[in-house]
Amino acid sequence: MITAIIIDDEKSGRETLNFLLEKNFGKRVKVLATGKSVSEAVELIEKHDPQLVFLDIEMPGEMGLSLADKINTTAFEIVVTTAHKEYGIDAIKIGVLDYLLKPIDVDDMEKTILKAEKKIAEKLTGQAVKLLLNQVDHLSPQKHKIPLLVSNNKTLFVEPEHVIRCEADGNYTKVFLTSGKTELITKLIKDMEDMLAEHNFFRVHKSHLINIDHVKAYLKADDDITMTDDSSVPLSRNIKADFLKRMKI
Repeated sequence: MITAIIIDDEKSGRETLNFLLEKNFGKRVKVLATGKSVSEAVELIEKHDPQLVFLDIEMPGEMGLSLADKINTTAFEIVVTTAHKEYGIDAIKIGVLDYLLKPIDVDDMEKTILKAEKKIAEKLTGQAVKLLLNQVDHLSPQKHKIPLLVSNNKTLFVEPEHVIRCEADGNYTKVFLTSGKTELITKLIKDMEDMLAEHNFFRVHKSHLINIDHVKAYLKADDDITMTDDSSVPLSRNIKADFLKRMKI
């Protein structure tokens, strides 16, 4: 069963969606909590660790999609629920699973739930495989390498410690290596974050993922991080506290 939360500033919106889910998908989706703002969404996600978040876009004070700047959205899937069609591109940019237009059609919701079940199952399988590979890595003297898909015909294999940082470039990611080379790979930066999660990498900005072992300096006044290749990376204000804690500053 999928665990979920609902975020919508309108009480009627929360109650209607909760009713639709209970009536039509009660054996497949369990709503753990509901909230009316992005700040409540952050609290509920940290408390309940849901697999799925139904997120309204237009809410007073703060747009729903700003959730991506406040919390690691790779830990769960987002389904946008809105009466507005014009936010589709913005939703795609933060990697939402699906986009449901209000009033929500049950047939459309069925397709969304199927998509969520498939994606979450893949994620759980991936986590199990990662755990198994990690156990094998501990037993093996060989160093673990990650694949970098440069093109349909070429994949590079590099050791994570040779990656200094990653930078988003639309639907691609620039990977900066200790050799001085920069590779443009056909993966989103959030996919790189998932791949490098076990290797001391940290998402300091929505467009930047850094190797903590390659941090050379931090300029507090400018919220600027200098890496060992002397490149500068901006630190997002929303991530600052977690970064300073990670760096024990």
